[in-house]
Amino acid sequence: MSINETKYTMQEAAEMLEVSHSRIRQLCIEYDLGEKLGQYRLLNDEDITFLKAIPRKIGRPKSA
Repeated sequence: MSINETKYTMQEAAEMLEVSHSRIRQLCIEYDLGEKLGQYRLLNDEDITFLKAIPRKIGRPKSA
């Protein structure tokens, strides 16, 4: 990590990826992304790129 590395909050990441803040939180926990700073989690450009690459299933899950 460099000193000049850009950090994003989960809300900023959610706006960039056009998903909810809750979904970003779920993905960060699932894939262990971001740097935890107190109650906040900060994401860098590499984390954002990883999140963009995750395929998104749109719509309601099919019932069993």
